[in-house]
Amino acid sequence: MPRHLIGRTAVRGTILALALASLLLSERAQDTEPSTSSTSSVTAVDFAAAGAAAAPAETESMSIAESYAADYGVSVEDASKILDLQVISGDLVSTLAERFGETSFDAWREVSAGAATLVVRTDDVEIVRTAERLADAAGVPLSTPHGVAFSSQGDVLVDLIPRIQDVYAGDTSALQGAYIDAKTGQIVLDVRSSSAAQESSAESLVGSAVRGLDAWSSLGADDSILRVQATNGEVGDSAILRGGNATVPACTVGFTAQIGTTSISSRGFWTAAHCLTSIPWFANPGGSGTSYASSYSHRNWNGYADIAYFTINTSSHSAYTTFYGDSLTTPRQNPSSYTFAVATDYLCHRGETSGQRCGTVSSTSYAPTWSNACNGAICQPVFVRVNGAGQDSGDSGGPWYYTNGAGTNRAYGIHKGGTYPGTTPTFSVYSKLLYRPLETRLRYNY
Repeated sequence: MPRHLIGRTAVRGTILALALASLLLSERAQDTEPSTSSTSSVTAVDFAAAGAAAAPAETESMSIAESYAADYGVSVEDASKILDLQVISGDLVSTLAERFGETSFDAWREVSAGAATLVVRTDDVEIVRTAERLADAAGVPLSTPHGVAFSSQGDVLVDLIPRIQDVYAGDTSALQGAYIDAKTGQIVLDVRSSSAAQESSAESLVGSAVRGLDAWSSLGADDSILRVQATNGEVGDSAILRGGNATVPACTVGFTAQIGTTSISSRGFWTAAHCLTSIPWFANPGGSGTSYASSYSHRNWNGYADIAYFTINTSSHSAYTTFYGDSLTTPRQNPSSYTFAVATDYLCHRGETSGQRCGTVSSTSYAPTWSNACNGAICQPVFVRVNGAGQDSGDSGGPWYYTNGAGTNRAYGIHKGGTYPGTTPTFSVYSKLLYRPLETRLRYNY
């Protein structure tokens, strides 16, 4: 039997991080993050409602720089410069997150006229010193305003969500998710509908809860503490498998992964945990031809993540260290570890139904509240919300990534869900690889 290949999703890239590489590699502990893991049995999910939409008639996607240029009305050259800085900034932020914890600071990028400044806000002097040293070594423009990180206020948001849901009690599915804007401190709500009276009640509720807290001490009395983003359609998980490859029932493989670092290690792939316990996979992104069996191994489907790990039969199949992204014919190399995103990063995902879709990170501390978003648990504000990135049923489990023209690849997460076609505004949500199932890691040169 021929050895079939899974898990290849690609993107393009160039790397300006040479000045930073040796410093980051010496400081960054790869794949040592804590995971909230479970190996309990999984209840099968009914995929009938998801629909088995046909894969798009896609050949090659635009490069991410071309997609960014089209979205923001800049030249491809300027887009490439901005995105190159994004790669280096992401490595810097990942180093800070791994050393100090991702909620110990806020981070975003201020982008204008083909230039970008990384902003890191914290009241921790050691974080500031480390950020300045890394930024200086890498040539990254950096601003470090002093203040309590809004990212550290996740408990406040979790406590507020059920009270906000009470405001919209007439429509129990109205509130789809919420986050704290890392830059402004506003509490942002995704709702299906919202009246002026409901918004006034919600603003009063939120204001009374947070205005006395240190993190919000800089807000003036007239500063709006609430931002409501009304959608005209449904938001939810997008069940259907591929690492850009396809599966049955329809989901998408995220990245190839394994347990251990030897030639006899368990090998397989990550996808969304809300898919199924047994997922046949295809050797191509289109889901055509023969499918092959996989076995459920580990999952994190809880308040922190929606990620599962499946193994394949390595005696007859190969889990390559590559993935499909902007190209359906040229796979890209898996990175050695994952990267933390910051607000305004421009990232892409690949899904069985939608192909490649890209957008801008609006929050790295998003709490989904749609029906059964976290398998019965309370969703914590640790998911990532990406504006403008479309998705559809079947995209669940796909890879979130960035690459540039020189082949520099970054892995960010596993697709969870978002708005369905026809819903505006459009956004997607993914699980961070920080919360992957325990013991599993990206397949990379071993």
